[in-house]
Amino acid sequence: MIPTRFELARVTLEFDSPMLVGTGGGDDLFDAVCVEDANGLPTISATGIIGVLRHAEARRLGKDPHTDQDIIAMFGGETKDQGKSSRVWASWAAIHDSRDRPVSALDAPLDDPVLSFAASGVLRDHVRIGTRGVVDGAGKFDERLVPAGARFTFELGMHGSGGGLAPLVALLHSPQTHLGGRSRRGFGRFKVLRWSARSFDLSRPSDWAAYKKLSVDLRQDSSKVLKAKQVPQPWAGARSIVWTLRLRPEQTVLFGGGAPTNKKGAEHVDMFNVREPRITWTRGRGQVSRARPFVPVSSIKGALRHRAAFHAHVALGRFVDDVRIGESGPIWHEEVQELVDSLFGSVKGRDSGQPGRVFIFEPQELRDSDGVFQHVSLDRFTQGPMDGMLFGEAPLDGFGETWQVQVSLQLGNDTGRMAIQALQGALEDLCQGRLALGGGASRGHGYFRGSMDKKEVSR
Repeated sequence: MIPTRFELARVTLEFDSPMLVGTGGGDDLFDAVCVEDANGLPTISATGIIGVLRHAEARRLGKDPHTDQDIIAMFGGETKDQGKSSRVWASWAAIHDSRDRPVSALDAPLDDPVLSFAASGVLRDHVRIGTRGVVDGAGKFDERLVPAGARFTFELGMHGSGGGLAPLVALLHSPQTHLGGRSRRGFGRFKVLRWSARSFDLSRPSDWAAYKKLSVDLRQDSSKVLKAKQVPQPWAGARSIVWTLRLRPEQTVLFGGGAPTNKKGAEHVDMFNVREPRITWTRGRGQVSRARPFVPVSSIKGALRHRAAFHAHVALGRFVDDVRIGESGPIWHEEVQELVDSLFGSVKGRDSGQPGRVFIFEPQELRDSDGVFQHVSLDRFTQGPMDGMLFGEAPLDGFGETWQVQVSLQLGNDTGRMAIQALQGALEDLCQGRLALGGGASRGHGYFRGSMDKKEVSR
């Protein structure tokens, strides 16, 4: 029997960082692309939303999401003898156009600037880093992401009496909840922008009449049926340690790989800082911003990973004289490798690996700069300039600016004191100018001075 009593809500999300709900593959141009709806627009599957809620609730309770009976009672599950259906359901999420309306039909205005930008997405280039800390020659890949600022709306329902959806919305609103993949690179961060809900008992004529007025088209106004709710206070998160870094660049910073710009003098520049546009909203209208510089989380994560390994070797008393050299470079001590894998994750084949526990949130609203450095390549024998080898770079100056970077470590029963100390040591090096981010460190780029606050979150 289908229950006649249930609660129904419509939830609108806004992403603070790029997002990727992957298809498991790529297309002719990119190695990873987002799931699309019938209009060719990015979307979020209902199973992805329910899966995120299931694991967030399991983290809140400190239980296993697949075996705990309370989790199975709410989200369903299967055992050897029987199965139980979920009390919670959701619709696929529809992206918003520039008029802040969800597009949930086939007549989508594809000439809309926000929708066309979301359909084309933003490109992120990546390279795999080998054991020597440099690029692995066969490890380049790229992804097409949904841009930051995109808004999505979906329906969320729960069988039974009212009041059960508010705690789930609070879980969604938590800073530890992400949608899509690559969350350890800072992708998929969002906030609950607004939501409305109502409890229904279809055995009552008034509720039945109200339910019939609610259109399945998410573009239609639902305010006459669903009541607007205040966004609940976010769940603080599972047991974790959060470091907030306030970094001031000492000189210039260069995260290379950016596309050329039309600025005066840029025709003589070969290396640009990465830049990326996003969707911004003003008084209910969306627009595509100009490309602004950003700091890739993967660049921060890679530097912290290798510096944490350094501090772990120091704690174990393993120095350079004790390091074994393999075919591809230095081989880390086995205990150090396990410690680093527990912090930052690992892939050990197609079917094995573990996710990392370190989440890094990239700084926002970096100031652009126009500085250009010109260089010449020197002949190794004469030490004179080589003809035709002039090159330029356009780093960020960062003078007078403070970048805020948040690093969160989710604690588990197997998170040892050495792992925490190794990560904190790497963060202290970053704040005290001993660890550089980005490229050109040998030329003085990427060094910072700053302060760090530490906060422990208990479940």
